[in-house]
Amino acid sequence: LLYPVRYLPSQTKAPCLLTVTTEGYLKAAQIFSEPKIGTIYETKSHVGPVTSLDIDPMVRFALTAGEDSMLQLYDLNDHFRSVSKFCGYHSSITASKFLDGFTILTGSSAKNLRSWDIRSPEDPKCTDLKSFKDSSLITSLDVHASRPIVVLG
Repeated sequence: LLYPVRYLPSQTKAPCLLTVTTEGYLKAAQIFSEPKIGTIYETKSHVGPVTSLDIDPMVRFALTAGEDSMLQLYDLNDHFRSVSKFCGYHSSITASKFLDGFTILTGSSAKNLRSWDIRSPEDPKCTDLKSFKDSSLITSLDVHASRPIVVLG
C-alpha cells in the first residue's frame, strides 16, 4: 500500500513530513539536518484507514479523509489542533484536495464529487457537484493551478 505523504515547510524550526496510516493515524515527523527523523505528533484521526491527506495552499490546515466517511481538519499553526471533524458521505471518502484556502473537493467510493466551503471550519457547507454513474470510483483528484479544471482518477 502507498500512503500519502506531504512536506510541511517551516520558517522557524525543522521542516516536517506528514503522513497517514491504515490504522487511522495522522503522523508528523521533523526532518533534522543529520540523517534522522523524529516523531513530533501522532493522533488517531479516523476509525479505519485514512485514504487522503492534503495541506491548504496557505499552509494553515491539514485535511485527512477516510474510509469512515469523515473529513478531519487540523490547524498546523496550533500544534495540529483538531479544528473540525465532519461527515462527508455515506460511503468511503477516497480523495480530497484543497482548491484554495477555503474550498475543498472530495471524491467518494460512491462516485460522487463534492465541494466544501470551510470559511467557517466548525460549520462547513457542502455542495454536490457531480455523480458519475458509469465510471469507476474516484481514487484521486487534482486541480489545475490557474484554470477551473479538475482531473479525476
